Amino acid sequence: MLFLFFAFLFLWQPFRVRGACTFLDHQACDEVCKTDNFWYGHCIGWDGFNFSCKCYEYIAPLNGKICETRQMACSEKCKDQGSEGGFCFPQLDSRKSLRTACEC
Repeated sequence: MLFLFFAFLFLWQPFRVRGACTFLDHQACDEVCKTDNFWYGHCIGWDGFNFSCKCYEYIAPLNGKICETRQMACSEKCKDQGSEGGFCFPQLDSRKSLRTACEC
């Protein structure tokens, strides 16, 4: 009877593998945020099955929305060069004009 109680308790509240994010979790969140046109991101939680990310917007005058149409082309370009993928990011040129670059 006691065994069934603990079995029910275990199924009711899933076992948490770990409670904190690892370096790899932070790195994965950073990559996810960058491919979604954010400046950077980091892991804010892990429940043993899923992790949660917090993404940060670019600071003006930079704007990640300029990369929305260029992200896919950048990723494909990087794959053609042998990388797993890449991300587009905004930057200012010498005349302070907003343009994009691609990081593999």
